[in-house]
Parts: sequence; C-alpha cells; structure tokens
Amino acid sequence: METLSIKVSDLQAYFLKEIARSNRRTLQQLLWILLYEGIPYFLEANEVSVKKRHEDFTEEEHEKMARFDKAKEEKEYPLPNDCYVCRYFNSSQIEEALDTIPENIFNKELND
Repeated sequence: METLSIKVSDLQAYFLKEIARSNRRTLQQLLWILLYEGIPYFLEANEVSVKKRHEDFTEEEHEKMARFDKAKEEKEYPLPNDCYVCRYFNSSQIEEALDTIPENIFNKELND
C-alpha cells in the first residue's frame, strides 16, 4: 500500500472533516468515496493513458516485446505484427482497477 497526501486550505479541511463527521465516516473514507464517484466523470471527459508496469506483463509478452524492440532498433521494416504487445492499459482495465476503491472502506488494515 502507498499513502497519498494532498494539501488543502484550512477552510477546505474543515468542510471535508465536517462532511465526513456528519456522515459518520472518517475523512479517509469520505475521500475514497469522493475519488470513486469522481473518477468516472474524469475518465469520460479526459483521454487517459496508463503505462503497464513490468509486472503487468506475462513472460511471453516480455519475450514478444524484446523481439519487437530488437526489430525496431535494427530497422527491420515492416515490424513483425506477431510480437506486438500493447504497453498501456485500456480504459476498461483502468476502470476495473479503480472500481475497487470502495473496498478500502471495509478493509480493517486501512482503517486503523
């Protein structure tokens, strides 16, 4: 797990804390809800690209990418189609990953 932090004004912090308190939630839980509810609007209004991490590829995909990169480096045109691997998540994968945010509210480890 990683911790993300943001700076807000004293007044903004006050309002966010009061909104959380009035809904019987912690500030952290409220922020998870706000993130979860706001992300679909953001993704709808903006083009987003998220690169895959090394661990997001299978061993076979790593081998294909190495062949593709070698052919590109050696300028073997046309590049081989059979070893192309998309290196970015598609929008469905991004949404699926972020759809898990509400689960954080019920995760005891994250709420201590």
